[in-house]
Amino acid sequence: MCSIRTIYIYIYGVLGGKSNTIRRHLKVIHLYLVPTSTVKETEIGCNWPSLFILKTKILEIKKLKILLIEDDTIEVMKFKRAIAKLEMAHELTEAKNGEEALLLLKDKGVLPDIIFLDLNMPRINGLEFLKMLKDDEVLRFLPTIILTTSSNRKDVLASYSIGVAGYIIKPLKYDDYVEKIKIALQYWSMNELIKA
Repeated sequence: MCSIRTIYIYIYGVLGGKSNTIRRHLKVIHLYLVPTSTVKETEIGCNWPSLFILKTKILEIKKLKILLIEDDTIEVMKFKRAIAKLEMAHELTEAKNGEEALLLLKDKGVLPDIIFLDLNMPRINGLEFLKMLKDDEVLRFLPTIILTTSSNRKDVLASYSIGVAGYIIKPLKYDDYVEKIKIALQYWSMNELIKA
């Protein structure tokens, strides 16, 4: 479980301008009350005679156990690259289809924290897998996020009606893809997760 950290930023100087005027207004800024696992990046702009920007990052990440269910090797590599680029120390397990994923999930002692699920897969597609997941008294609690190229409204409605935790459409640009994965993992790192 994450502890809560109060982060105080002390400003001791400025970048040019009437620095004496600014120094008289220096205060301790109570910037965040966040879980230590959260990655945060923010900018503070100051409207004093000089503008300064303060960027801060908390790099402590709550390690998540992720199950990626994806039959496309290139998409699996892209997901791995995104996590590596973001320097996130999550534990990733892969399954090529729903059948393989169900075999992995039989071991209830080592369940993932979250599941990223593709819709278009052989044997058992994403929606069929999701229904099986929600019918299980233990597995139904696992947050499952659809990660797909399909923007079909029927797919979106069907996914949410079954009980998906999120629906992410894969963008064409790699940087946009990385940003979506980053935001999703940051969000689930802050959540209290339950396993039955």
